[in-house]
Amino acid sequence: MNKDHLEEVYENTDDWWKDSAERALAWLARDGQPFDAYDLTELGVPDPDHPAQWGALFRTAHQRGDIEPLGFRESRRPTRSGGILRVWRGVNKSVAPTEVEAA
Repeated sequence: MNKDHLEEVYENTDDWWKDSAERALAWLARDGQPFDAYDLTELGVPDPDHPAQWGALFRTAHQRGDIEPLGFRESRRPTRSGGILRVWRGVNKSVAPTEVEAA
């Protein structure tokens, strides 16, 4: 199977950055509130070497089933000048579907 660009980006991402970004993403996902990449920055995750690493991080988390897309909004990141970005929410894996339906 051929790897696409974001798979290659994720595999070649610096381990230190990937670890800190994944920990911040997991922390935000646990709370169930909407978040985006700038929320990770506000938690102290530095900008990656290449902006595509943000996309690779979020796509990998989505493919693992850790997060789900909610929609889009304007970015609060000053360097984005109001560009549109994806908004995510964590997927609560600790609750069985029958428990959610009963709630």
